[in-house]
Amino acid sequence: MKLGPNEEVKTANAILDTLTTKVFIPTLSIFLPCKVNSNCAAVIICPGAGHGALLTKREGSDVAKVFNKLDIVTFVLKYRLPNKFY
Repeated sequence: MKLGPNEEVKTANAILDTLTTKVFIPTLSIFLPCKVNSNCAAVIICPGAGHGALLTKREGSDVAKVFNKLDIVTFVLKYRLPNKFY
């Protein structure tokens, strides 16, 4: 499989959030709570914002930290975006 260039751009935006665009290489980040036990729940977060950008802070890492306070393991998926926008 041929991968495209990594042209990912993160733009700070005071009104909205950190906008992440041109995502071609997806990632899965894990956020672990302080206490992890064998009965621990987990959730996968897929930040939104349409087909052109991801709100990776407000709808990603910020939400993961709230779940961590509830002792829930959290995964944040940064998924590939359609290339028609760049």
